[in-house]
Amino acid sequence: MISASGLLLIGELLQSLNLHKRLHFLSMPGLTSSAAISHRDVVYSYLGLLSQGKNDFDWMEESRGDVFFQQSLGLQGVASSPTLRQRFNQLAQHPETLPLIWEENTRFLKQRSSSLTPTVVSTDTTQKADDLSLLPLDVDHSPFDNSGTKKEGVRFTYKKIEGYNPAFAYLGEEGHLVYAQLHEGNEHVQKSMPEVLQQALTSAKEITSERLCVRMDGGNDAQENLELCDDHGADFIIKRNPRRESPEAWLAHAEQHGTASNPREGKTIYTGRISVSGVLEERPVYQVYRLVVRTIMKDGQINMFPDIEFQRFWTSLDLPAETIIHLYKQHGTCEQFHSELKSDMDVERFPSGTFATNALVLALGSLAYNLLRSIGQDVLRGNDLPVSKNVFRQRLKTVIQHMILFASRMVQHAREQRLSLFRGHPWKACFARLFHRYAPPHKKTTYPLLLQPLLSISEPIETL
Repeated sequence: MISASGLLLIGELLQSLNLHKRLHFLSMPGLTSSAAISHRDVVYSYLGLLSQGKNDFDWMEESRGDVFFQQSLGLQGVASSPTLRQRFNQLAQHPETLPLIWEENTRFLKQRSSSLTPTVVSTDTTQKADDLSLLPLDVDHSPFDNSGTKKEGVRFTYKKIEGYNPAFAYLGEEGHLVYAQLHEGNEHVQKSMPEVLQQALTSAKEITSERLCVRMDGGNDAQENLELCDDHGADFIIKRNPRRESPEAWLAHAEQHGTASNPREGKTIYTGRISVSGVLEERPVYQVYRLVVRTIMKDGQINMFPDIEFQRFWTSLDLPAETIIHLYKQHGTCEQFHSELKSDMDVERFPSGTFATNALVLALGSLAYNLLRSIGQDVLRGNDLPVSKNVFRQRLKTVIQHMILFASRMVQHAREQRLSLFRGHPWKACFARLFHRYAPPHKKTTYPLLLQPLLSISEPIETL
């Protein structure tokens, strides 16, 4: 019995990359390219674990004697957990390892660029052709809880937990992970942001020619970020840090120049936009603001002094204030992306005590994240789903449960190995459709595994 038949899909997606060839040419002192366990086997086997929601090196022991695990990922051999840990420590010290992984990640997303969904902004209610299409690039930090450990780089984070504070950049409404960088827990979110933003914008521009819109939190309210976006021709919506500015002064401005609405008694919302000169040399920049004034709380309590809540945003988009505020609210979706990486894939607690090794784990986790995300989106594009739900994006946990941890049976018939699928399995049609799509044409006659419905082993089947 095979418990993770979906590794067949992961193996096919990996074959579309040049990662295996580039790993083969990484040279290290004391380790030749003809080693019993190659770099490719080490990295691909770990990607197989991550695709099942496992990140600890010790999980590899369960897969060492699994013939299907080795065949589906195209491995020559499966490393033991000590070998895996040792090789990761060596790969992490090589200066070319991380760059080539992120380059191949970019290559994969470029191949899948047609699946990137932009945000469409209506600029004219009467002329649909004038609608503005923006591809969001959400850049954010998310603390990884590694409390109770003495791992290198674990510090007290702004979430009041001990761990790391990595940065992430997600592209499109689906949340494809363009770039991630591991940081120590107590590092300020802006310290390494110029490098992260530069890499994210460079990769995004290589992946797509769509108009980009960078969205960032108030911790990244810095002139350097605005200039980087301008250099790459990207629009931006960056929340402003209020610092020492007075809410009362902004309220006085909003009362005179803003647009007011009263959703209930005792609550007034002001929105508006002002043009700011001198921020960028050749590009107009605007400040959008939103103030909420409460004289009566929602429970009926009357305030002696008004409660003022205000937000402001830098933006290069010449759009109404309400539209800018709505676009920024969508930035909160990246918290769901963080959750899928941390919880669904179990990447949050890193397996190594070395900072560089954990940075390598994060890079491979990002690649596995994109592989699973692509499988999930491709599932939704078919008309053979066992349940009909109006879903735009599948959580990675759902993808792992339905498409990766897909039970089947390996059988021998006519001197061939066959992967038999239970005829009544509700996701069988989706699984077969994706395999037919991912498998190259030449593998339809040479691939060692054949798909076939269970209980009809003697019937003629199509060779994949």
